[in-house]
Amino acid sequence: MLASTILDFLDRAISISQGGAEYVLLRPNEVRDVGDAPLLFAVDAREQRTRYATETTAITTCVGVIVVSARADVGLGAVDEACRALVELLAPVASRALVAPGFPARVYSHGARREPCAVANGRYRATLLIDLELEEELYYGG
Repeated sequence: MLASTILDFLDRAISISQGGAEYVLLRPNEVRDVGDAPLLFAVDAREQRTRYATETTAITTCVGVIVVSARADVGLGAVDEACRALVELLAPVASRALVAPGFPARVYSHGARREPCAVANGRYRATLLIDLELEEELYYGG
């Protein structure tokens, strides 16, 4: 469930940053034909470490990954613009607005960084790494 919460958080960030633009979103281990999608986002969560703050609270740190990819004819500018919008949205103060009511954990962004662009399979590609912290309340049945 923790990975799902992280992925939902990243999905929401992409949705807000792209407004009404056309794009395709892929989650880990999802296999589907993306066809001629002008803009493609792939999300993942890595390096999860959980520690217990109290008997009923767990804090998990992880790195959220967003890979942004655009067709060559769409251009590197589309990748740059998508990355810029996401980095602004995922800034530590701005990211608080991404946690929707009903989220099972409090999610905090501690910053985002971008790896250099590359070209793969005829598409421009950039990777964003977002340092995240999740605080969860633990409930014990009984």
